[in-house]
Order: sequence, then structure tokens, then C-alpha cells
Amino acid sequence: MPARIEVRPKAAFRTDDHDRLVADFEVVVSTIAAEIDGDNATSTASWLLFRDTNGIPSLVGVGQYRDRLRRDANGWRIASRVITRDQG
Repeated sequence: MPARIEVRPKAAFRTDDHDRLVADFEVVVSTIAAEIDGDNATSTASWLLFRDTNGIPSLVGVGQYRDRLRRDANGWRIASRVITRDQG
């Protein structure tokens, strides 16, 4: 069963060590599919998480983003995001 995480605003995750902790990681996002219904939409995207291990990228995670989006006067915004990580 995939892990499931609800995303909170970025400020909830920020720590004094944030820049140091994320410096060794890179996320690659691909295969984005979207369904639009008026001012609402859903989208799914696959992601791969790599960590720099002594100059060699190592794959450390694979999963999907599932987003609900809303359009307002300023454009499209993510209303909610669920991140799933494939277990392996």
C-alpha cells in the first residue's frame, strides 16, 4: 500500500537547517495528466527523488502528486495536494 501524506504550507516544514537539508536532493517531475471542469481541475504527476551521494545521484524515492486545483482571478492555484510514495 502506498504511503500517503497531506501537504501543509511550506512554512510548516521550514527549519533553520532547511537549505542544508534540501541541498543534496533533486526532484524530477514528469507524466503530468490533468482533467479540467470549469474553474476546477485535478492533476496527477509522477516524481522521482534523487540524492547526491558523493557526486553520484542515487534514486531514493518514487511516487505521485495528486492535486486539486482551482482557478480564480489570479489564475490556477493548488487547492490541495496528496503525495504518495511507492514502497519498494
